[in-house]
Amino acid sequence: MSKKKHTSSAKGVVGEYSVALHFTKKGYYVFMAIDPQSPADMVTLSPEGKLQAYDIKTKTYRKKDYVSKTDGYKRNTTGSAISRAPTKLQKKLKIKLLMTDF
Repeated sequence: MSKKKHTSSAKGVVGEYSVALHFTKKGYYVFMAIDPQSPADMVTLSPEGKLQAYDIKTKTYRKKDYVSKTDGYKRNTTGSAISRAPTKLQKKLKIKLLMTDF
């Protein structure tokens, strides 16, 4: 069987479900978002009743070096991780970013 190349959306779905499986194994209840524009991908409910919303991000890495056009300085190198930051809305709603590298 040939290995199929995954699209970024397919990798994201696999990442979200791997995180959901992780929380489920730990005894949490997991609720997944159905709205693709939702600021959170999932909400967990701990056995103690604590709710937490998460935006799941799959780790991605740069495919080529970035060299600034203005000063020629190489800032990001091939293979380095691409960082993610929460949006203003996610900060306001206290949604945590959770990185996965399934």
